[in-house]
Amino acid sequence: MYFTVSVFLISLLGLGSSFTDVKDGRIPNILVLPAVVAGFLLAVLSQADLFLFLSNAFIAFAFGFVLYLSRMWSAGDSKLFLAFAVLFPLAAFPKNFVFFPAFSIILNSFVPAFIVLFALAILRTSTGQKFEALKKALDPKTLVSLAVILFAFYWALYYVLSILSVPLDFFLIVVILFLMVSLLEKAFPNKLVVVSAVGGAILAALNLKEVLQPDFWVLFALIFALMVFLRFFILYLGFFAFGKRVEIADLRPGMVLLEGVYEKEGLLEKKKLFFPSLINALQDIRTNYVFEMGSSGLTGENIKALLKKEKAGKAKFHSLLVQETLPFAPLLFAGALLTFFCSAFLPWC
Repeated sequence: MYFTVSVFLISLLGLGSSFTDVKDGRIPNILVLPAVVAGFLLAVLSQADLFLFLSNAFIAFAFGFVLYLSRMWSAGDSKLFLAFAVLFPLAAFPKNFVFFPAFSIILNSFVPAFIVLFALAILRTSTGQKFEALKKALDPKTLVSLAVILFAFYWALYYVLSILSVPLDFFLIVVILFLMVSLLEKAFPNKLVVVSAVGGAILAALNLKEVLQPDFWVLFALIFALMVFLRFFILYLGFFAFGKRVEIADLRPGMVLLEGVYEKEGLLEKKKLFFPSLINALQDIRTNYVFEMGSSGLTGENIKALLKKEKAGKAKFHSLLVQETLPFAPLLFAGALLTFFCSAFLPWC
């Protein structure tokens, strides 16, 4: 009975949130919050393992919150993930889950989505754009800075996971490092490399024996290469593949800019952002943008300010490059359904 009700509620929530996300670009609280409450009630009534249930819910909430802070998800996506995590029957999660049970939904949502988006990016970009993206991704200054940051974050993560008795799974390390970089670059964009260099040296010195092992450097090289590919090449390529030019008069709240707007000698100018990411923290920390560009997009006040400057002749441009938005609710719903399928027929995935 518990399983049947959970599947019904997940399907109802998935269909409803997918419809509103595709149609209006939002996931209403009226859909998500009752689902979260229902998930907790079902867990109590079914006499589920409450410790595992609560720890899964807490980590799912924290994970979604970090994704929101790192500008990779909207608040609605984070709340929807929490709702799926608490509605999903614990017994239906794969038995060999990594990190926490609902992480399976993340994997089954992100991996297929990444494959589709990467294929679209390859098809939508020219050979010249691919070479430009590769050239920017392999910039020596960027590579050195990234290596220093990853080295420090790797050891911080190593100690945290050791304390929590969580195995050092390769994919888990990559995902968490990706999120840690995204989150902490916001905290100290101007000092991230210096802080990382000092912190990494101290943490590595505490475990010098491990640092000297060839296996560590093989693992670190693989993580570094994957991060360069994901965090730089793919994001640069995505800039060319998923951007559209929009006139200032046609801008709408929620649109995410791929060009930053800054003021110079009383005039507004713009420059490529290549997505709000570590790229800007490493290469563009001296630019003071007139408003913050993040996953939440433009506000009505931002648009009014741009229109006012344009009418006054104080803007050197009349259009901005806007990121094509991808509704994530359908992907999360598909990830939940795929998790059901994997648990039933492919327990190894």
